[in-house]
Amino acid sequence: MILQPQLNYNNILEQFSPKFLILKDLTPKMRLEIASIAHTAQTLNMWGAITNLSKDYSVSRNFIYELLKVLKDTSSLIFAPSKAITQLSKKDAVAVMLHYRMIGRCSLESISELMKIRSLPFSGLGTISEMLSKIGNTLPSNIKLDKNMRLLILIASDEVFSKSTPILITVDPISSAILKIEKAENRKGETWKKHFDEVKESGISVIGVVRDEGNGLALGAKESLPEAIYQVDSYHAIAHRFGELVGKLEKRVNKLKEADVKDGLEKNSKETEDAIELSDNFSYLYYCIINELKPFCHTGEIRNRASANGEIETALELMQTLGSDEVNKRAKSAKKVLPNLLNYFEQTKKSIEECQKEGVNKDALEFLSLAWQWGKAVVKAKDIDRKHRAIEQRDIYIYFAKELLKDEYESISQLVFGKLELIIQASSMVECINSILRPYLNNSKNNVSQGFLNLFMFYHNHRRYRAGKRKGSSPMELLTRKEQKEEWVELLMDSVEEANPSFFL
Repeated sequence: MILQPQLNYNNILEQFSPKFLILKDLTPKMRLEIASIAHTAQTLNMWGAITNLSKDYSVSRNFIYELLKVLKDTSSLIFAPSKAITQLSKKDAVAVMLHYRMIGRCSLESISELMKIRSLPFSGLGTISEMLSKIGNTLPSNIKLDKNMRLLILIASDEVFSKSTPILITVDPISSAILKIEKAENRKGETWKKHFDEVKESGISVIGVVRDEGNGLALGAKESLPEAIYQVDSYHAIAHRFGELVGKLEKRVNKLKEADVKDGLEKNSKETEDAIELSDNFSYLYYCIINELKPFCHTGEIRNRASANGEIETALELMQTLGSDEVNKRAKSAKKVLPNLLNYFEQTKKSIEECQKEGVNKDALEFLSLAWQWGKAVVKAKDIDRKHRAIEQRDIYIYFAKELLKDEYESISQLVFGKLELIIQASSMVECINSILRPYLNNSKNNVSQGFLNLFMFYHNHRRYRAGKRKGSSPMELLTRKEQKEEWVELLMDSVEEANPSFFL
């Protein structure tokens, strides 16, 4: 038997690790090298290799993991048998481009490089750019429903930005389906009115709009959707308006304390004491308001809207007595949106009544309501200690519900959580869409076209979730409640051929 010499992978990695380079702009080839080295290191469980690699290339660890994910997602295409790959038809080659672009989030340059590695046809940068552009331009900027289908839903709308260019987005916050996405010249009222008019033309009947207080968005919604209920985005109205101020006041206190110590003072100066008093009082009132925004009391019963409204109004009035111009200004503007801040309490009441009609046990319903509410807190929490506390509280109420319901827990909890998900307080789903869209914008250096936005909407609406509460379903399935039998790329090909039968010839 001939023994093979044991390979020293550390030495191999060192040969490919260009420590003498400080790279500001990585080429597609360099990105592939980084991903390959990272894959080898991860496969061999080489501790510290990713950190060293990030230092060698002057990039972040997250960037390396993103490249590694792209390599893993596309490896089945890259390393497919050569004979099968080189015989790809135009339609199959376009499918490869689409997978690289949408699943791999690759730039056009990277797609071209990857396709050329395997000698794929239609791998020229110009060809790829032209084909993907044509595909995007064949797709609509608003959702396409069956002719006879009409949906009665609450929508969430907001703007995101590609550099200074506004992108207007309207979504169904329950299914996460994008109803319309468009690159706009401005955010004026007439632009938003046209946006909403086209959403309605798609077969959507809007019962309510969750939005922030932007003037253009507000005016457009009022003119296009006069009968729709207006739900103030509670995040922008309260958490965004006051949350950052909590941290700002705390930092000022710490800075003043440090100055007192440097000045050799044995106790806080009057300025420091005043800052501490302002910070403590403001934080207390802020968290009182946050607590009143919760649909359920600590007992699991629905919070009384009139009482919650009164508590919030009192807290805002007390804020205006703290002697801070900045706090006073923010409290004054928050009071203006108070009449529409708690409209979601009506949906809370409706959801609970529907659960009661289904015969859900009162105690179980309260346990599940609190579990749902703490589950929302888990998602919102940015502080790790708060997140752990929220998880602990959520799991306690789930335990109580399981003990009470026994074998019926799965079916009843699914019913209750489904009803409670109809309670929408904020347009945060638009922020989620933004976080999904952002890497594509970054890869294209924010030179986004309407054609790409159309493609992105189609992909997002028809791709299946791999994890989370929507696992196994596409946004379109959840929105229409109709089974989607084909994968997104097959549906996209059918849509392109329907619009242009000769496209793949």
